[in-house]
Amino acid sequence: MREQNETNSAEPPEGVDKGWFLFFITLLDQIYWVAGTAMGAALGSVLPFSTEGVDFVMTAMFVLSDRTYQN
Repeated sequence: MREQNETNSAEPPEGVDKGWFLFFITLLDQIYWVAGTAMGAALGSVLPFSTEGVDFVMTAMFVLSDRTYQN
């Protein structure tokens, strides 16, 4: 979903109520999120995927990202 400050900084076109403008941005973001989740769940149940080795890769990714932000 969009970050809250990004949504709040959006300016509506001339003559459009800001409250409704932000409401529909949030509504569309929610619809995209739910639709993407549903499509991912449907495809994930059909496509074969092996998670072997993912635990090592994820640990390494977090360790490297932590080192990157410390410098």
